[in-house]
Amino acid sequence: YKKDIDKAIIRVLNGGRYVLGKELERFEERFAALVGTKYAVGVGNGFDALYISLLSVKASRRSVYVITPLHASVHNAIHLSGALETTDINLAAIVIETISPHVSYGYVYDKRRRAIIEDACQSISMKRKVPSYVTTSCYSFHPLKVLHCYGDGGAIALNDEELYKAIKEFRNH
Repeated sequence: YKKDIDKAIIRVLNGGRYVLGKELERFEERFAALVGTKYAVGVGNGFDALYISLLSVKASRRSVYVITPLHASVHNAIHLSGALETTDINLAAIVIETISPHVSYGYVYDKRRRAIIEDACQSISMKRKVPSYVTTSCYSFHPLKVLHCYGDGGAIALNDEELYKAIKEFRNH
């Protein structure tokens, strides 16, 4: 893929648009199709994907339940968003982690009352689509991930148009 990668790098360098722009829009469209959602929003890294998702669904203090092993990025994003992990039944958001393309815990919640934020940073695969009950699915393109980029990167995949617009506005700020 070297020739294609080199062409893409030259195209970006010659275009002078190093942040956002048409290349990112093209990637977002292709990534959304890959994971089976209507929208994808490119962000700085997997942590940003989790953090922005939590802020965008307005997770508040004591409103997030986490179904995940203890990983710093998930718990740091929750803490910085102002939310706390809880077992309270009046949840604003639930964060689940999908470790591999073949594991999707199967938890189904009432989406009218709760947001399901999936930490899918380890699960990028052409064989796995975002489950329909997931509000946002968060990805990392860190160089140690299956799908990676130069440096760091991330994405949020989702189907809700209103939330998509809010996340893009937040990202573009």
